[in-house]
Formats: sequence, C-alpha cells, structure tokens
Amino acid sequence: MISRMDRDVGRLLMKLKELALDRDTLVMFSSDNGPHKEGGANPDFFGSSGPLRGIKRDLYEGGIRAPFIARWPGRIEPGSTADQVSASWDVLPTSAELARVDAPEGIAGLSMAPTLLSQPIRQEMHESLYWEFKQMQTVRT
Repeated sequence: MISRMDRDVGRLLMKLKELALDRDTLVMFSSDNGPHKEGGANPDFFGSSGPLRGIKRDLYEGGIRAPFIARWPGRIEPGSTADQVSASWDVLPTSAELARVDAPEGIAGLSMAPTLLSQPIRQEMHESLYWEFKQMQTVRT
C-alpha cells in the first residue's frame, strides 16, 4: 500500500506540474487512524503504532493519531514541521480560510492555515479535542 500510495501521489504531483498548476495547488495528505486487526492482520507485525499505545478503535494515541502532510510550493516551506495538535475536523475551516471563504457557523474545527503558512502567532489553539467510540471517551488538552 505504501508503494502504491507513493507512486500515485508522485503521478498526481507530476500531472500538476505538467499542467502548470503545482504552484497554485495545495495538496494535503492524511490517513486513517491506527493499525487494525481485521482480516487477520497483526498490528504488531510492522510496529505500525510505533511507541504509541493502542490500535484502530482504541482511544489511546496509537489509535487516534494520524499523519498530516501538506505541500504547496511557494506557500509552505519544504521540509517544515509543526507540533500543532489538530484533528480531521480542522480540514474544512483550514480549506475555507485558504480559499478565502467563510467556514460554516457552529463547527468544532479551527483553521490550521497559520501553522501551514508558518504564521504561528496567528494560530488559534484548541482548548481540548474529544473523541468518543462506543462506551469510551477521551479528551486531549
């Protein structure tokens, strides 16, 4: 899956460059959270959670943490990293701000545009993040 993802993201980026759209296009990548046991998979085999406790459907960090990678030539510094804590519900307000449109009222997400554009002084922070699954809840502050 990693090889296919790498190949296909590469194809997408090459096509954007070929069409002269790469400097005008923000490409964001994230993934589903945590390794799983379904279908006979062994989440320990590749050490997919790394040092984090938990797997998919656990509310420990190994079950809820997911990567987020963004590329936007001329706008996002190549190789830059951020420790900003965010969640999937931040993608909509981030996209809205970058597109210069208003995000819907009453949503839980915050725009991560200041972090993406290396403007940390403007970054609004979550007071907490909350997840719930079956009879489990977790809060990250």
